[in-house]
Amino acid sequence: MPRETYFDSMVQDALAAIRADPANAELRLKLAVHWYLSGQWELAADLLDRARLDGVDHPGFAELRGGMTGAPSPTPKVFCIGRNKTGLTSLEAAGAGMGYRPGLRRAANG
Repeated sequence: MPRETYFDSMVQDALAAIRADPANAELRLKLAVHWYLSGQWELAADLLDRARLDGVDHPGFAELRGGMTGAPSPTPKVFCIGRNKTGLTSLEAAGAGMGYRPGLRRAANG
């Protein structure tokens, strides 16, 4: 199955699940994030607006809406980009000690 078809199918399944359980805020958030990250901001914004009209709320809605409007994040983000053996693990540990939550990074090749 082509990737686009798979994602279209996944979105259709998510929309059907939302119709079946309109109060499922977590599912609405996941679909809105999917649309936001895939560059479909209008769809994400419409989904968040519809959730508000339906009386469904989730803490992530405000954070996503803020990201879409360029509002500052409640927690500052620090990006550290480097190659192997450049101290990324040490910086990650130092950041964790200061309360920063480490993000994802690709595993080293051994």
